[in-house]
Amino acid sequence: MISTYPENRIYHYCKLSTAIELILKDQRLLLSPIINTNDPRENKSFVFAANSLKIMDIGAMTNRNKEISEILRKDCKLISFSQDDKHLYGFESSRMWSYYGGNHQGVCLELDKKKFLEENEIIINPTLFKKI
Repeated sequence: MISTYPENRIYHYCKLSTAIELILKDQRLLLSPIINTNDPRENKSFVFAANSLKIMDIGAMTNRNKEISEILRKDCKLISFSQDDKHLYGFESSRMWSYYGGNHQGVCLELDKKKFLEENEIIINPTLFKKI
């Protein structure tokens, strides 16, 4: 168990080629479409519920869910980080190495969270930068 851990560190897993050719070269991280993630949960279709007194046809609602989910997966972009917790440092997650770290052959970049947010305050809403 990790008794003390800095809450200010965040980690970004990626393929070695991505780190060398894109991230370190230009010293910037890029957002990726959700559809390009390697996490099985992130690649599933989103499900939306109608919040209306008017009852929608189930078939129409299913089709609408599929359509909206595809738009979001193609057009919405994200960047993922991990962080330290009570039992594991953010760079120690075997699952993250598998999904995002080039199947255990990539890299994990450590960033200062506070500095990262300060340097990107124009483009990052800190309230949306949260643990999920």
